[in-house]
Amino acid sequence: MSETPNKVWSRWGDELRKNRQRAGKTQAELASCVKISRPQLGKLEAGTRTPSLDISGALDDSLATGGVLQHLWGELHAREEIPREWRDFVILERQATEIREYQPLMVPGLLQTEGYARTLLQQGSVDDDDEHVERLVQARMERLGALQRTPLTFVVDQPALERVVGTKDIMRAQLSSILRLSSRRIRVSVVPNHSPQRPLVGGSFRIMALPSGGMVAHCEHLLGQVVVNSPKDVGKMLRYFDHLQSEALSPGASRDLIQRMRGDLG
Repeated sequence: MSETPNKVWSRWGDELRKNRQRAGKTQAELASCVKISRPQLGKLEAGTRTPSLDISGALDDSLATGGVLQHLWGELHAREEIPREWRDFVILERQATEIREYQPLMVPGLLQTEGYARTLLQQGSVDDDDEHVERLVQARMERLGALQRTPLTFVVDQPALERVVGTKDIMRAQLSSILRLSSRRIRVSVVPNHSPQRPLVGGSFRIMALPSGGMVAHCEHLLGQVVVNSPKDVGKMLRYFDHLQSEALSPGASRDLIQRMRGDLG
């Protein structure tokens, strides 16, 4: 019985086949080089077997592709594993060279703990079953790990961190996690309750710098997100972010405030 090709991984298999043929190697020869069976290599090329990152790297080395298969694996893995409603957003996020985010109502998604994220998603996804919610939770948990070197700057309103989501234990763990994550690369600044010059912004937004030198922004609303890529509009959002950041406490003073809020939870 023939196996049905996976639509996502067939593209990777086509790239593998093209590079193998360009290198003048048979399936048997290449399989021997990377220490897998010829039938297994055939399934990889046909898209009926999902490759791993390690095998992608071994094949890149054997075919001298310059990392083409590993790069494509990363792109396709995001499409395969991330829920459809987050795919384009997360793929773009992983390409960003810098991310700035403002959140007035909740802890930014990249900083959320599993318990905090699960509570939010359960409360906000009334039409989704438990399995779908768990997929969303795991996808959210994997996002920060994929941004090992990306500078991240968060500006968060104080009420977003004071509001208890779920239980006090969940919120205490969440605040502790923010304190652990805060570093030179991950900067968290809190806009205190008393900030009379704080600009009035209707909702959360994030701005991502891209490798091309351009920028794209996302504004969140009840049913999803709006993508903003007009230089004029992105520039306006950058100014809003700068003004909010200027009204926020320094990262050090923000840590002190978060520690006090955590202590208030008992």
